[in-house]
Amino acid sequence: MHSLQLHNTYLLMRHAQSKANHMHIIVSNPEVGVNDYGLTQEGKNEVIKAIAHCNELKSVKYIYTSDFLRAYETAMIIAGHMNIIHVKFDIRLRERYFGQFEGTDSENYQRIWDMDCHNANDPVCYDVEPIHTVAKRMISFLLDCETNNINDTILIVSHGDPLQILYTISIGLPINKFKTASHFNNAELRLLPSRFTIDEELIT
Repeated sequence: MHSLQLHNTYLLMRHAQSKANHMHIIVSNPEVGVNDYGLTQEGKNEVIKAIAHCNELKSVKYIYTSDFLRAYETAMIIAGHMNIIHVKFDIRLRERYFGQFEGTDSENYQRIWDMDCHNANDPVCYDVEPIHTVAKRMISFLLDCETNNINDTILIVSHGDPLQILYTISIGLPINKFKTASHFNNAELRLLPSRFTIDEELIT
């Protein structure tokens, strides 16, 4: 295990309500999600409420966001209200790819999560991106931030599964148990613990 002491403060935020959330469909393909299914009006309102209730946002210097439209719009609303000029895309923050479930009813998430409990490393059936792969790209992003920044407050705007997998690692749970950690709601902000251990396999 690798012990990690963070030199920056990280706020994790799931995008606000998107049109895909409202329509109860799965949108995880970048060819679709980057250009479509942005925030609903309710989602935009959720971001404004989050700004009003999170004092930590006042210290944010950098925003890193998934390039999916729903995450980007969330990030830009915050940047506009908080006068944050440093907003950057990182594809490692993208939604987990849900393979053959793309475009289907969001009730299928539960089928995937049930399969996740038994398998973290290999591709889940139906071409779903493995938890292990999501974890590696999220940790890779975090370690790069640690290399490039020091003593900064950084907002990470991403998606439910990637954020919950990263948070699960930070609180010491096995990654295939990530759905046992508290669920990231739309527009929820959560502080990443400043010290935790990482499986060596996730940083190689």
